[in-house]
Amino acid sequence: MVSPEQLDVGEVRAPAVRQAFLILDALADAERGLRLTELVDRVALPKSTTHRILHTLCQLGGVVRSERSGTYRLGERLATYSESIVGVHSGLLGVFYPLAERFRQEYDETIQLGVLTGTDVTFIGYLDSAQPVRLDTRIGRRLPAHASAAGKAILAFRPGPDLELVLATGLPARTERTVTEPRLLRRQLAEVRASGRALEVEESSANLSCFAAPVRDSRGRARAALTVCVPNNAVPADRAGALLDQVGSLAAEMSRRLYGQPIEQEEAG
Repeated sequence: MVSPEQLDVGEVRAPAVRQAFLILDALADAERGLRLTELVDRVALPKSTTHRILHTLCQLGGVVRSERSGTYRLGERLATYSESIVGVHSGLLGVFYPLAERFRQEYDETIQLGVLTGTDVTFIGYLDSAQPVRLDTRIGRRLPAHASAAGKAILAFRPGPDLELVLATGLPARTERTVTEPRLLRRQLAEVRASGRALEVEESSANLSCFAAPVRDSRGRARAALTVCVPNNAVPADRAGALLDQVGSLAAEMSRRLYGQPIEQEEAG
């Protein structure tokens, strides 16, 4: 996602478009509707600019304002864009959901399917846990690839230019534990290539551990990743190991069903 630090209008021919995406990203990351003052704080734009862009986005259906609470949220029009992404990956989803249901019945944890979109991971499918405390997710949800287990699982098995794009973002931190050093990220990706599994603890969100594995094509390149995220206090070491192994097994099964047996590839980056 675009961060306020990246908002350098001297490098952008249409700064209003960049500003609009800052606002959309802030609304997408929020768990509830946001008031104008909350949005101003999150995007670090002038209040008048934020209000003007919100007004236009509301007119176009990209954002909806609640007359009762005065809060803003993403509009239904944006769902059409998510649907187009999902349509491109319909083959992945057709294999994902039966395997995800099997996983949920055994472990009762939310499982997601994500793909690389630019420098982010976009989640295109998921099955919810029935537990009262579980991951809050949705189709179209995005996370920075460098700060997510799914992103690392994919980047480890992608060509070097994909990693360079991520490094060019400056690796902004989402939490105190987010990896922000390129050398450390490269080391982590090397470990993912060796094990075929990715793990992150509180890098994308506080008190959350995530386990992921890549879905790889016949050339060994990652096309997607399966990921499971659970609260830290719900993950004793033996369960963490079981979840990581099961996610890896499911991803390998998806790879075989979709592409045949993946072959090894040269290291990225």
